[in-house]
Amino acid sequence: MRRRQKRRHGELGGIMEAITAAREKHTTLALGSKFGKYKPEAEREVRKVDVKEDEVLKQLKAAFVDFYHGSSQNILPPPVLPLLPRSIGHAELLIKDVNYSAADVGRFSVALDEFQDMKDFGEVAGQFLSVLINTRREEQFIIYLGHLSVPISHLGYRNVGNIIVKDGYHAEIGEEMLGGAIIVEGGADIVGESMKGGCIEVNGGCGRVGQAMSGGSILINGNAWHVGRSMKRGTIVIEGSTSETGAYMEGGRIKVRGRAVIGGKRGYGRSPPSFKDGGIYLEGDFEFADFFYSTNASIYHKGRLIAEKGKRLPQMELLIVDK
Repeated sequence: MRRRQKRRHGELGGIMEAITAAREKHTTLALGSKFGKYKPEAEREVRKVDVKEDEVLKQLKAAFVDFYHGSSQNILPPPVLPLLPRSIGHAELLIKDVNYSAADVGRFSVALDEFQDMKDFGEVAGQFLSVLINTRREEQFIIYLGHLSVPISHLGYRNVGNIIVKDGYHAEIGEEMLGGAIIVEGGADIVGESMKGGCIEVNGGCGRVGQAMSGGSILINGNAWHVGRSMKRGTIVIEGSTSETGAYMEGGRIKVRGRAVIGGKRGYGRSPPSFKDGGIYLEGDFEFADFFYSTNASIYHKGRLIAEKGKRLPQMELLIVDK
């Protein structure tokens, strides 16, 4: 047990050293763009430091390159991804003979730094990481993203495992998630799109949360931009404020502790869907968006019903903002 603990401690130390080196490299490159004559020398110096590479890491990197060249032609701009399942099957074949651990996947997420110049890197890397995690679903994974300058998409796609994401800013996380748990340290861009199960907690702000969600739970410990658009089932809790809440909502529950804007802009060519079920629960100030009718949930403010089935109650006309 002590040997195993020492090995894990050593691996973590190596990972953190590599992340620091990668961050320094991108800082150096950014400075180099402003002070061109210093760029080549500084870049060579930083690249000498890298994550310690063993046979497993070499195999994972080789599989990723093969996956990239075999799958990059299948990448389509989100959210239209009809070929994504085929790409995932390809990745599963490439890694089936690699005996890797959760720690190996963490080191691999650091090593991804060297592939960032590839076209569609963010989409391919997110898919590949998702397959690595779902194939070893009994373990807990720590994925490092803070050293990457290219946003990662599809991380946790159809997830069933347990993931901790370090520095998830600009990442797309938990798409079509089926189960398990994802904790994001730092904010994220898109969280829980078309999510079906499991739970996600984000310790930071987010852009779009729970769009077309049909199950599971999401907790955002910060502000969020679009929340629960076209949501059908599930639970979303926003500890901060929102800019659009429950537009085209058909079911589920949303709770906002900060200031909330209820409803949102009408989708192009769309009319409000028929009301099924759902509720929005507000604890802070609120206002109704211009297209308030685009939400079809019953709305409560501090336990008091203020709108039912997407319509404001007449007595609340003067309380659009309730302090």
